[in-house]
Amino acid sequence: MIKTDSILLEHSQAKVEIYKRYLGKYLNILSRTPYVTKIYLFDLMCGEGVYKDGQKGSCIATIDTILSHYKNNNNTCPNIEIWFNDKGQSTIDEGKTKVERVEHLIKQSEISIPYNVHIEYYNKDYNEIIKTVIDKTNLLKRDERCLTFIDPYGYKDIRPEELKSLSINEKTEIFLFLPINLMWRFATHSLSASDFYGGEALKKLIYELFPNHKTLRFETQTVFIEELKLKLKQYTSFRYCTSFIIERQKGIFYSLFIFTNNKKGYEKIVETKWDFDKENGKGFRHISLANQQQGSFFGGTVEISNYSQMVYDYILSRKNVSNQELFDFGLENEHLPSHTNVVLNALKKESRISVEALDGLPVKGNYIEDKHERKVNFKLK
Repeated sequence: MIKTDSILLEHSQAKVEIYKRYLGKYLNILSRTPYVTKIYLFDLMCGEGVYKDGQKGSCIATIDTILSHYKNNNNTCPNIEIWFNDKGQSTIDEGKTKVERVEHLIKQSEISIPYNVHIEYYNKDYNEIIKTVIDKTNLLKRDERCLTFIDPYGYKDIRPEELKSLSINEKTEIFLFLPINLMWRFATHSLSASDFYGGEALKKLIYELFPNHKTLRFETQTVFIEELKLKLKQYTSFRYCTSFIIERQKGIFYSLFIFTNNKKGYEKIVETKWDFDKENGKGFRHISLANQQQGSFFGGTVEISNYSQMVYDYILSRKNVSNQELFDFGLENEHLPSHTNVVLNALKKESRISVEALDGLPVKGNYIEDKHERKVNFKLK
């Protein structure tokens, strides 16, 4: 029997895929930004690299994405420094540590790493490496950026104060993967008991994020995810935070929390989510569960069908709304400009709203784009 930690299960494949897709967009944006001269990529629990089932983990996905970017941009890429870290022995290559296996896989391949991409390999405990990463990010220069991927084995090592420390420099983005099912099941129980693994760690996390923990009641895992997302955003200094929900088995949820201070970066995160989940823009479910078609993916707790009403109510409440304000409203509610355009076109067709340009010229669209040169206002008829 193959050990589960020697293969990359489907929910982990989804996690790696959304990270990879965003990393591609991230590199494309920063490579065209003249005032960014160096990028740091930190994968703090990078795993085995390539698993027995042939699936690639986050570290190899990182290399593949950089190489793809390099080839598609006339053999150029930004200056990049990568840290691959994971503590412990490989379960696939006897006698090797995980990072030794990753380093061997990268070096033995026929792939030529671009000259300005430097890779460091570490075999350190998360509690040790995170302190080094915080120190490093707090010294980032104005022209440097950082993307940190944190994929812990559980939740016991995650401390909100460390996430907050990473947010202070405003140049760092974080991908954080958490086992929601375990955390949700014990979120209330752990406050009065410590007879299960990780209980004290979870208790501390809950106390830190939810000061009114004695009255906590999370009816579903998706409610817990939304509350956790809100609290993490409030606790840290990140301007934006979103989640991508992954259902491994029926009722077994994980979530990828993504933090950034960059508006363009957040737009690309939302875009990546919709690329992956074209119906909801919210998450992934195991293919065997998706084929069952048993009602709403999220049990009715995170629906998007009311976005049309949300846009209309927003215009109603403001009386006069600009295209820039509608772009920001859509982004804050994790919707793309294309979604907002569909809603606005329907409202105009139904003669419920009108649009006028501030420059007095004819209006030929909605111009739902950040900092669009055309300025138009939408009003109720």
